[in-house]
Amino acid sequence: MSSKIAQDFLSWLTGSGGGCKSDRQAHQIVSRCLKFLKFCCEEDEDLTFEIVDFSLCSPSLLFKFVDMMQDEWTLGHAGRIGYLDAIAELGDFRKVNGASESVLRGLSCTELSLKKVRITVSKMMRLQWTLGHALRALGSRGAMLAALRTRAEVMQG
Repeated sequence: MSSKIAQDFLSWLTGSGGGCKSDRQAHQIVSRCLKFLKFCCEEDEDLTFEIVDFSLCSPSLLFKFVDMMQDEWTLGHAGRIGYLDAIAELGDFRKVNGASESVLRGLSCTELSLKKVRITVSKMMRLQWTLGHALRALGSRGAMLAALRTRAEVMQG
């Protein structure tokens, strides 16, 4: 974390303004945000608020990042939600650090996008859990039916 912005973000997260996160939580959030920012900006530039603003205010980059997490990283639902929450924290940090009116408007669009994507990922997670639970229940019923059939055959034989 050589960037001044990353250090300030880390301090903000562990302070009362950022929710008094533990050092471990704060480092994880910053790390996730830096991965998002690196994804948005292909060149290895010094991290500036312009790069942060550009990245945060682009819903298309956010959607591409979410798709990449699922398709390339094969990250599970909970992992993707963790990244989305970290990006939301970065948006909050940016709001309290002198963002311009146009950036604030862009961040409100990003907030809405984050909320919608988070809801979608949460629904996918619940659906996967429900389907897995139903399949396990069917599997146990199938095993029980097979055992009853075997008993019936033994009793008839």
